[in-house]
Amino acid sequence: MEISVADEALLKKTNIMEKYDIIIAGAGPAGLTAAVELSRKFKILILERRKPGTTSSTWYSYADRAKKYDIEEAVTTRFDGIKFTSPTQSHFMKDDCVILDHNKVLQLWMERAIANGTVIRQETFRDYEYKDGGVLVKTGKGKYYVRLLIDAMGSGSKIIAKHNLIKRHDAWVIYGGLI
Repeated sequence: MEISVADEALLKKTNIMEKYDIIIAGAGPAGLTAAVELSRKFKILILERRKPGTTSSTWYSYADRAKKYDIEEAVTTRFDGIKFTSPTQSHFMKDDCVILDHNKVLQLWMERAIANGTVIRQETFRDYEYKDGGVLVKTGKGKYYVRLLIDAMGSGSKIIAKHNLIKRHDAWVIYGGLI
């Protein structure tokens, strides 16, 4: 993507570090998955406050999805059903399921995103504002200007908190499901 004269002026005027097409805030499962796909066509920067490519979650999926997305080497357990529970609900899923080594999956996705040109930085997302047809992203280390900001910070997201987007905190979150 070429930087326009107006964008160059904005970069200088606002002391912006660099320009990307898309910034993804969060290098967990959602952020890295998005980066793998989007980095094929766009210049991507991922910002992660912790060590990039780590999570504390255990993952499940359908066996056919592990095959489709070429992550079968991360499968640790196969089974024909799983019960999900939260403090107020439970759900039983009966199908050809797998448990994945989440660290191995994240490492695979991180390697694929980087191979596509994604830049990953350990920086803390602070805030954002709409500016001149794009988004000015503020971190603990500086500012970036992008056309699109993707929030992949999970339920602890500053964007979610700022706009009060989560009403229930006792429900499970399922990443990667095709809905």
